[in-house]
Amino acid sequence: MIFGILVLQAGMLVMVVGFAYFAHYHINPAIEFLNTPFPTDKSEYYPGETVKVFLHTCRYTNIPSTVFAEFRNHIVVPMVPQERTGGRVGCYEIWSPIATVPEDYPPGENVTIWGKAQIDLNSFARRVTTWETQPFSVLDPKLD
Repeated sequence: MIFGILVLQAGMLVMVVGFAYFAHYHINPAIEFLNTPFPTDKSEYYPGETVKVFLHTCRYTNIPSTVFAEFRNHIVVPMVPQERTGGRVGCYEIWSPIATVPEDYPPGENVTIWGKAQIDLNSFARRVTTWETQPFSVLDPKLD
């Protein structure tokens, strides 16, 4: 009888703690991008230049994110995933460096950067938000 009561109390404690954990950290979505495709600061870039984008974003948690990005046109060049520290909570607009054009990226038009921000809220909840930039051109430095 006493063992049954202890098991019942332990079960209720697990339920209460689990509810509090998920109620606090189970945020959906963790981040929103309100202006995708993102405008870029320039329409043409040389290899090695950093692409800056204008973000209008709302972030609902300060948990760090992992950003996966890739350059796309007729070829796809994935970038190394980047860990980003937790940003400030709230909605804001900002110009932000998003990626550097790879030195060996071929010249071309209609290049975009596609990506996703992945936030692991807890062991059971992962939120992924995708985004992309407006098209831009990559110039050949040998032609200048």
